[in-house]
Amino acid sequence: MDKENTKSQITENLAHVDYESGRCQSMKEHLENVAFMAENSCSLEELKPLIAIIGILHDIGKFGRENQEDFKNILVQGNESHKHGLDHSTAGGRLAQELIKEGSVAEFISTVIYFHHGMGDCINLDNGQGIQQHRNEKEIDYEWIKEEFFQTFRKEVVDEYCKKAIESYKYLYGKVTSFCNESKALKRKCGNGYFFMGMYFRVALSLLIDGDWTDTACFFQNVPSTKRISLDETQKIWQECIDNFEEYMEQMIRNNPANGNLLNKFRQEISDSCRQAAETNRDLYRLTVPTGAGKTLSSLRFALYHAKKMKKQHIIYIAPFNSILEQNAEEIRKAVGDSSVVLEHHCNVICEEGEEERYRSLTETWDSPIIVTTAVQILNTLFSDQKSCIRRMHTLCNSIIIFDEVQAIPVKCMELFNLAVNFLSQFCDTTVVLCSATQPTLTKIKNNNICECEEMTGTVEKYAEAFKRTNIIDATGLYPGGMKIKDLSNFTLERTELYQSTLIIVNTTACALEIFQQLKKICPEEYVLFHLSNNMCPQHKLDTLEAIKRNLKDQSKKVICVSTQVVEAGVNFSFGCVIRSRAGLDNVIQAAGRCNRHKELGRLGA
Repeated sequence: MDKENTKSQITENLAHVDYESGRCQSMKEHLENVAFMAENSCSLEELKPLIAIIGILHDIGKFGRENQEDFKNILVQGNESHKHGLDHSTAGGRLAQELIKEGSVAEFISTVIYFHHGMGDCINLDNGQGIQQHRNEKEIDYEWIKEEFFQTFRKEVVDEYCKKAIESYKYLYGKVTSFCNESKALKRKCGNGYFFMGMYFRVALSLLIDGDWTDTACFFQNVPSTKRISLDETQKIWQECIDNFEEYMEQMIRNNPANGNLLNKFRQEISDSCRQAAETNRDLYRLTVPTGAGKTLSSLRFALYHAKKMKKQHIIYIAPFNSILEQNAEEIRKAVGDSSVVLEHHCNVICEEGEEERYRSLTETWDSPIIVTTAVQILNTLFSDQKSCIRRMHTLCNSIIIFDEVQAIPVKCMELFNLAVNFLSQFCDTTVVLCSATQPTLTKIKNNNICECEEMTGTVEKYAEAFKRTNIIDATGLYPGGMKIKDLSNFTLERTELYQSTLIIVNTTACALEIFQQLKKICPEEYVLFHLSNNMCPQHKLDTLEAIKRNLKDQSKKVICVSTQVVEAGVNFSFGCVIRSRAGLDNVIQAAGRCNRHKELGRLGA
């Protein structure tokens, strides 16, 4: 291939070039592809006109002479000749401000374009300049770029894009204003207009980044435009998952020798209530049931039926700790009967050889019907400045999001979390389910409260007595000044002799290790000792959890486990006695859920 001839033959403006193959992508193709992909991925009809003009304008800086010369040099000399740091985004934002006279609309569009190569502060704290002022003063090949752009896209077509974008923004702003005024009138104060418009901005930026990265990847991989799972395909998947789920539950009942157990009858009743709630058209639900009541499968049952009825694109299950997530991810895969529709996203996932790149791509797009992930990942999606996190923000729209053990969301994040949930549920066609045995108390928050929730199971107190499997005893006064390591170890041996198995939950990894080492010294040989903390590698922790469950089933063994809070919520095992270091009441209640979980031992102490 004659690289010099290739360079001389180029007559159109370029967006991407591949030195190895000599292939080129024109600016017109790239801009139209990104606008189409971003608009097609947007599930919010009212946002699409804004997305369209953002896609068309986002990279027009590449029309500049320096950018075009750089592409031609790469074709001849190779990738080493590429000039890094060339400005692709300033021209698009500046043209948006010139074409759109409505200041707030122009600012929204231009800022999305400015930030698609990296987030930044809207005000430079060093010189006090706003981003708009800084970009307007930046020296670029603006007049040339504008001329080249309008030779590629007709002015009247672009003007029509702008007109629709203005209408779109005004509709969004009016919707936000109306909601905030209504919540204020109800004296609940669930809204903040600036926050909600900022979240619309983040969804728009997410769609632009996703469309831009996807089209660029397709060009360099020389593959057709990536097709995401369509709504029709998703509907078929939901039906298959529902069929598999019901068969799975029937099999569990058949194989459970205690299927006549009163607790199982209540669990079925809770599951049926969730199934009925799936037929309602609310956007924010609570599932408040005691520990051990089967929240995971009940909420999944709701989500599958609700997704099918309301034509949702994704089900996103969120757990606060990896110990819960890994256990529940496996349960969800079994329940839906098809592991290929479930994406498990957290730091402990180990990919099979050759699957790393595909997995990384999926964690950025969340292009999977069911996503099982951590609270850290959802908070990153909502608030992080990392482009790989922002990219998947639009996936939260038209979805069902289940927050399991919602009480574990850090208190300092609670108001931001409330506003994010309100935005998703009120503006994004997203159904949110807040699950917990100990729902956080939010009623005293004066501002940024959560919207009114529908309780799935009706009266919360109904199941409290039925699932009361333990007596909670305050033993803090047994030893003046509190138990020392030796005192707690001796106390644990006494409890284990009475109840066969004991779980100790303490507040620090150092304390857990010290108690474990002391127990190793004094425990009889027939005792089986375990230690758990987040300092353990993921596989070691999983193996230990499985070993604990196996040994608890062997009634001839006495089992002691010393752990940090890693097992406090959601871990499905059952000890005869649980000892909890002093902590908040919600911690104590969650810890009690690891004791006599199926009421197989009558009423015990915790």
